Amino acid sequence: MTEEEKGSGIASPELTSVEAALEEIIEKEKEFEKQCSSEDSDKKEKAEKDRKNGEEMRQESLETFAQTKKRKVLNSEEDDIETLKVRKNRRSGADTLAYLKEKSDKEMEVKKEELQIKKKVQKEQLMEQRSMRQQQAHMVEAFSAMQQSMQRQLQQQTELEQQQQQQNGQLIMMMMQMIQNMKNN
Repeated sequence: MTEEEKGSGIASPELTSVEAALEEIIEKEKEFEKQCSSEDSDKKEKAEKDRKNGEEMRQESLETFAQTKKRKVLNSEEDDIETLKVRKNRRSGADTLAYLKEKSDKEMEVKKEELQIKKKVQKEQLMEQRSMRQQQAHMVEAFSAMQQSMQRQLQQQTELEQQQQQQNGQLIMMMMQMIQNMKNN
C-alpha cells in the first residue's frame, strides 16, 4: 500500500499471493463439485435406463412375440398401428432368376478380367523369355568371337615361335661356319 492509501483508509485492490492462491483453490473446488454433480446425474440416468431395459426384457421373456410387438406399438406414440399389419412379401421366381442372372453376369465379368490379366502376364513372360534368348545369343556370339580371337593369337604366337626357332637355327649355323672358317684360317 502506498502512503496515500494508508492515510485515506482505502484497501489495495491488488491481492496478495496467498489471497490469489486461496481464490484459485476455491474456484477449483467449485468446478470439482459441478463435475461430480454432473457425473452423479449421468450415473442416475444410466441406472434408470438400465432398469427400464431390464424390466422390458423381463416382460418380453414372459410374453409371446406377437404380444411383445403389440405392446411396443402401444407404448410408442410414433409408430402407427399399420406397422403391425406390414408383412414381408415373398419373392417371386422372376426375382430369383434376375438375381441369378445378375450374379452370373458379375462372375463372367470377373472371369473375363482374370483371363485378360493372365494373357497380359503370359505376354510379359514371353517377352522376357525372348529378351533372355537374345541376350544368350549375343553372349554366345561374343564368346565365339572371343574364342576365335584367342585362336588367332595362339596361331600368331606359334608362328612367332617357329620364326624364332628358324632364326636361332640360322644363327647357330652361321656361328658354326664362322668357327670353321677361323679354324681353317
